[in-house]
Amino acid sequence: MSLFESLNESHIDLFKEIGNIGAGNAATSLSMMMGTKVDISVPNASVIPISKISQIFENPEEIVTGVRMKLAGEISGFILFIVDSKGTKKILKKLVGYSTDDLLNIDEMSRSALLEIGNIVCGSYLIALSNFSGLNTNAHVPELTVDMVTAVLAETCLNLMDYEDYTMIVETNIIIEDENIRAFLMFLPESQGLKKILQKMGMEV
Repeated sequence: MSLFESLNESHIDLFKEIGNIGAGNAATSLSMMMGTKVDISVPNASVIPISKISQIFENPEEIVTGVRMKLAGEISGFILFIVDSKGTKKILKKLVGYSTDDLLNIDEMSRSALLEIGNIVCGSYLIALSNFSGLNTNAHVPELTVDMVTAVLAETCLNLMDYEDYTMIVETNIIIEDENIRAFLMFLPESQGLKKILQKMGMEV
């Protein structure tokens, strides 16, 4: 049985709380970056099979923005931040002043803006996770992918499915000037990394 499958409601609440702390830090950074009010909430966290992640999106062929941050150190794995198509267009409108219906062919300025958003959100979660657990974790330079949901997920998840079948999903709502943006933060640690976190928290399964 996967360690993820053994997590109970208390374990899930722990990662949701970490998500809330990371969201608060990310909202502060994004507000300063955009020069406008940004609120981020974490309404839900859950464990789901990696093979079913695409089902959280209504259309598996939807073009989304994905920012992947690889983790190394005492916790290894990935943090993957995904924003749906509508949310991506809203972010671009706020940050660079324009958007496009063809997200597959956005310009370099738009790519840079989306990458920075993802970097802030993933980095804020990682800092909260490290502070909570006391574990030393480093992050590689984040990577941006704009593609279909299935393609964005496959790039990260296929590597993990060799040794893990489940992952943690932290649903994230970003509100920029009263405009709601639906996003998902996926914490995909290797099982040993997850085990270390729970041990540090005194919540071993």
